[in-house]
Amino acid sequence: MSLHRMVQKLSRVAAGAALIVGLAGVASATPQPHPRLWLDSTTMARLDASRTANSPEWVALRNWCDGHLGDNLSEGYQYLDWYSYVHNYGLMYRITGDATYGNEGVIYLKALLRDRHAIGDGLGGTNAIQIDSGYVSRSMGVGVAVGRDWLDGAPDLTPTLIEECTTRMGEWYTWLHQPTTFGIDEPWVNYFAGHFAMTYTAFIAFEGDPGYNTAWETKSESMWVLARNFMNTGLDGGDWPEGWNYGHRAMRHMIAYPWALETGTDRADHWDEIDITGELVRSHVSMLHPSRALTSDDGRWTGDYKGDPRSTTCLMMSVLSDTDPTAKGLAKWYANHLAWEPGGPDLWEAMLFTDTSLAEIAPSAATVGGLTWKMYGHAVTRGDDWSNLDATFVDVVAWTDYASEHNFGEFKIASRQQPLLVDGQTWQLEGEYTNMPRITGTHTYAPYQELWHDTSVMTAEGQDTVYTYFKMANLEHLYDGVHNDDPSAAAYQRDVVFVAPDHVIAFDNITATSLSNTITEQWHLMGNPVISGDTATLTAGAAKLFLRTLSPAVTLSKFDTDATRDGTWRVDVAMDTPAIHNRILTVFEASAAAQTDMTPVEVIAGAGMTGVYIKDPAGPVIVLFPIVQNGSQTSATFSFEPVATNTRVILTGMQASSSYLILSSPGVGGLVDVNASVSGTGPTSGANGSLTFEVNTASGVDDWFVE
Repeated sequence: MSLHRMVQKLSRVAAGAALIVGLAGVASATPQPHPRLWLDSTTMARLDASRTANSPEWVALRNWCDGHLGDNLSEGYQYLDWYSYVHNYGLMYRITGDATYGNEGVIYLKALLRDRHAIGDGLGGTNAIQIDSGYVSRSMGVGVAVGRDWLDGAPDLTPTLIEECTTRMGEWYTWLHQPTTFGIDEPWVNYFAGHFAMTYTAFIAFEGDPGYNTAWETKSESMWVLARNFMNTGLDGGDWPEGWNYGHRAMRHMIAYPWALETGTDRADHWDEIDITGELVRSHVSMLHPSRALTSDDGRWTGDYKGDPRSTTCLMMSVLSDTDPTAKGLAKWYANHLAWEPGGPDLWEAMLFTDTSLAEIAPSAATVGGLTWKMYGHAVTRGDDWSNLDATFVDVVAWTDYASEHNFGEFKIASRQQPLLVDGQTWQLEGEYTNMPRITGTHTYAPYQELWHDTSVMTAEGQDTVYTYFKMANLEHLYDGVHNDDPSAAAYQRDVVFVAPDHVIAFDNITATSLSNTITEQWHLMGNPVISGDTATLTAGAAKLFLRTLSPAVTLSKFDTDATRDGTWRVDVAMDTPAIHNRILTVFEASAAAQTDMTPVEVIAGAGMTGVYIKDPAGPVIVLFPIVQNGSQTSATFSFEPVATNTRVILTGMQASSSYLILSSPGVGGLVDVNASVSGTGPTSGANGSLTFEVNTASGVDDWFVE
């Protein structure tokens, strides 16, 4: 995120806070006519056009509603079936005006108000909101509010029933907004999203009804502050809370508030306080594996390495006024090609969120904003554009802690349409299942994935189709113990460089607390590898992954974790000689399955630096890391034997945002680099201290200086 973007976000937060002071508890002079929730005249015109055109979304909703009249359905899982019936029939009633649909929706509205398992059992009511610590606020509570709004005018929605709805909502609100209610003030918990959605849909749907409580608006505005601040900081870059199972619906619940204010009230809609709608679309597209069969997930709570693409959130973003035009087109592309979540969007969502006039825009570096995408503590990069389904994909997580479940520094690799290096499903406490080293000590579960320690930090920078550098610092905190007692690591920085198209180099710079704190790297592979010396090789489908530890001397072993980790094996890399200072160089190479051997690599050293020389005649690459953690070097020297005319060099740990000259041993310029001119201006390092250039080695010169 750029400095300008940061200032813009902070300005939005400040403006929003001032706005809330002026709005809290202030009722409109005249409540808007029903329907209010997301169904203004513009939206209704779009829905009518869809009906006229006999769109697939309209046909599906109509056929379903006609086919399910008189179902007498039970409540399903925590009222979600009744919730869906109210929404489907409510939207059908708004579009057609047919009382048959409206009255059918009222049947399920009454069930939400009164019943528990079967229509008419009378086992619900006042105390039903307490089910699963209030989890049902998102289904039962929102369903009643939307039902009251969308079914307005249906013959069976009588004034007496409306009053019952308002009374029941007041009872639920009173219980829900106790300080002890789970998640009530924690927007990173998906329970909050449901509580927030019930509160603001009630505020908007019931305004003007007998028994309406202005506190619903006041509370909606205060909850919005929490949601907005979380989206602008903890979800910066378009993340979602608590993994793919819960995060998508939670995000839709939170973002639907400005939309509901826009369509159903004369209040300010808060759109100018957030910019996450476009970010969500671009993050969805960026997190998509090149194969398009899987999507990245950082493993929190219910996430794992096999996330399925979910289209509904993108579909919703495509119709919001706040989403920029390019993001709308990208969202349409995503929804058209990747609707693979179980069951897809609900019928009412597909109808409400689909704009048939919107043209899709295919993802590319130009339309998305680059091949590397950075979110809050999570980043991904790919070796080629989205059109290359076999490209290599790298996923890195090092949370800076916004009440996340995780806080580590692992990475994953997919290539040739196969997941290769995976996270072993890391939502559990056990650090054993992360791609992080185990360090012996008296602590338990290290590296910690929970919130019991100080935070780790990740930054990312690079050039598309050349390299991406991920710097993860403060990782020693993951080995501190629950109460920061008995730490096993005094310092730990992990640098990861993805060298496009297929190499990943990891440099673990670890200072152990004592010699008794021994270190074992652990890597989870999607299949059974073959081990030979310092190298493990995995063949999976059309892909192959080579894993080699170049230094120090190590012993490899493997363990079948398939029983609990769904097809994975773990490779353990044990240091042969315990040491206080451990500088571990690991090289990963993805390739086609037919490749027999790893591209030759060797350790290369310079003044205060160490790294890897990838001796590929078709495109040799040198990657150097500083020996000192958080190094900020102003110069570098290195020597190597050229194997091709031009050699790509990638340096990390240099002084940030500085220009450098590249000189060869005779002391004359020897630079061949599209980012530097021959007049003497050399490449400039990024804010993270990395830079890249090519050196002309045709003359056989092997001594180089960066200053």
